[in-house]
Amino acid sequence: MSAPLLAFWSAGTNVAAMRWSTLGLAGGFAGWLLACTPDAAPVTTNVDFQPCLLDGVRRPASCTQLVVPLDHTAPTDATLTLRVVRLAARGSHPQADPLFLLAGGPGQAASEAFVSMLPALDGTARDRDLILVDQRGTGASAPLDCDIPTHLRALFREAALPTDAKACAAQHPHNPAHYSTRQAAADLDAVRRALKYKTINLLGVSYGTRLAMAYAAYYPNTTRSLVLDSVAPSELRIPLSFASDAQRAFDDVRARCEKVPACAAAYPHLERQLQQLFEALEMQPAQVVVRDPRTAQLTNLTITRAIFAQGMRSILYSSELVALLPLVISRAASGDYQPFVAQIAILAQGADASSVGLTLSIVCNEDMHDVTQKQLAKAAVGTFLGTATADEMLAACRLWPRAHMPLLPANWHSDAPVLALSGSADPVTPPRWAQRALSHFSGGKHVKVPHAGHNVLIRGCVPRLVSDFLARPQRKLNSNCLQKYVAPALFVDVAGPSLTATGHASAAVPQETP
Repeated sequence: MSAPLLAFWSAGTNVAAMRWSTLGLAGGFAGWLLACTPDAAPVTTNVDFQPCLLDGVRRPASCTQLVVPLDHTAPTDATLTLRVVRLAARGSHPQADPLFLLAGGPGQAASEAFVSMLPALDGTARDRDLILVDQRGTGASAPLDCDIPTHLRALFREAALPTDAKACAAQHPHNPAHYSTRQAAADLDAVRRALKYKTINLLGVSYGTRLAMAYAAYYPNTTRSLVLDSVAPSELRIPLSFASDAQRAFDDVRARCEKVPACAAAYPHLERQLQQLFEALEMQPAQVVVRDPRTAQLTNLTITRAIFAQGMRSILYSSELVALLPLVISRAASGDYQPFVAQIAILAQGADASSVGLTLSIVCNEDMHDVTQKQLAKAAVGTFLGTATADEMLAACRLWPRAHMPLLPANWHSDAPVLALSGSADPVTPPRWAQRALSHFSGGKHVKVPHAGHNVLIRGCVPRLVSDFLARPQRKLNSNCLQKYVAPALFVDVAGPSLTATGHASAAVPQETP
């Protein structure tokens, strides 16, 4: 695996625990949070927003920079500068509580990652300011970017991650503790105070959901509500569940194909084909000549079993690319890897913007600090992915700077209203992780989009559900509109899906968590 595809490491990353019910225990937990919450460092009171443009966004935006302590837990003269973007509410009577947008990765910048999703927030943007803070280490906020090759051949380097990590660490000497989720949560509150918002709403995607939950735990009095899309609680330990969750997502694709006569006829032995392909690649990696989809030049590539399996997992993130997965597998089994290469090239275009340095700092120190080879092997038994990705990540983290980066306690709790969104076929943050996260909240709503992959904010009527929830977080939510949602149909050949194919959508009624 190569660093340009690091966005597919994590849950974006990113929490089942017992709720403390007695007053004494609850008081003890509150005391723990107060003790561990960074003191509110002084922030700039006169914030100077200037008109600015976001690539791909037509509506007016305003930008500013906010200087914050390098270490909120022990402020000194050392600081870093955050980029803050505000998209002002379009209505004449905006609500006083804005919506903060938290990107995934970890390593994506909010001002870049949310551009394609802003149309889905159009209803919310009428009544609320949208605030995008580039998380420290990303975008224009002291980025930990690394000079790593992104040409097509670089994407297909096997076990390249440790080499990339070593070079990246040399390029960015830093203390990872200064780039933790805890520090990022303190940054969000510094922005809130600087902009004089009493309370805020938070919408996180993938790893951004972990950051949103950390904010809600550390700053309960200023959290109005949370929307968590593709939920990555801290119990989701990267990469322990990578193989099993990806296997479930692939099983969903296979089951969908079997239910559509044209798809079943086109790929009658899909799983057997995949197994035979893997066996062949284990015996002899494929030496192929393909056309680079980005340059149209012929390129020599070596494709191993590990590379194909890791590529499959990445494809499963996208409902649109999943539609071609049976075709990709079938073509590769017959020796044609061009469709597979094209899919990976598409994915790499989006992953290239992620900050590899921040990804490694958070994942290696918050998720993998005590993960063992034995745990990884046990978790990967019986899966198509195996341990290739996990082994590579473990080797990379051994070369990355280490720091103690404490997480929330297992039994943290929040009374903030929460809406959790899941794709039923998400290969990294499937619905079970949202259910784990909701156990930390007094009450929550969980909407599952049938056969959808990662990041479902843009799917079907989900934008309207989010807008309705933010308007009245305590009110029950009716998601019957998702009964009409149809996932992209699976291709039966290069011409596309069968004319009679369906996405097999099913009802997605929200589950109320007591």
